[in-house]
Amino acid sequence: MNCEHASELISLNCEQKLKVKDSLQLQIHLWLCPKCRHFKKNNNEMRKLLQNYCDPKSNCEKET
Repeated sequence: MNCEHASELISLNCEQKLKVKDSLQLQIHLWLCPKCRHFKKNNNEMRKLLQNYCDPKSNCEKET
């Protein structure tokens, strides 16, 4: 797995559950690649910030 594919899976994992094969390959890649571990950490932090920023009762996607 290359970093580009790993970053796609990291982003996709925020929206849906990964297939077992993809999840295992991603975990191995993350174990070996500090840049992708950093990307995953930043991605998770950004998602948490956005969840805290957006009121779950409002529809943030329609706001501009």
